Amino acid sequence: MGLRGKKRKPTKVLLIMGGVFLVAGVLTGSSAVRELLDASASRAWPSVSGEVVSSEVRTQRSGRSGRSRGRSRTSRSKTTHRAEIRYEYTVEGQHYTADRVLFGGHSSGSSSYANEVMDRYPKGKQIVVYYDPTQPDQAVLEPGVTGGVYIQLAGGGLFAVVGAGLCFAGVRLSRTT
Repeated sequence: MGLRGKKRKPTKVLLIMGGVFLVAGVLTGSSAVRELLDASASRAWPSVSGEVVSSEVRTQRSGRSGRSRGRSRTSRSKTTHRAEIRYEYTVEGQHYTADRVLFGGHSSGSSSYANEVMDRYPKGKQIVVYYDPTQPDQAVLEPGVTGGVYIQLAGGGLFAVVGAGLCFAGVRLSRTT
């Protein structure tokens, strides 16, 4: 009986891990599909003039740093840089503020890309804003699909496939014990 309980434990772990991966993949994938649909639709959105009201690069560090198994100090942090562009525009007399530059995100591990985006949209610049005619508060400066949307979609698909594989392995393993 003790041996039987030990064989079932990997099955539960596989099923739990598989479930987590599967759910994460489906959520990421469905978010990416929505992003893809919006990005595609944005090519046909009407446009108005607007103005950049703020333009800066935000740097964020995640992770931790410290001693690793008695060795010297190591850094396990990741730094990302994001151009934060806020702009204002008016549609049919209603004033809006938005911050989406493009679909698929524009964060990077390199500060040069974030600075490039910031340089394209300096504070005070007059810009063309594309807005969703059914939800004018939803807007973008660079309409259309970018590679970032496809990366999100692929990532979600990969997680879902790994999750399904782990669940399948867990079910098969449970049937052999």
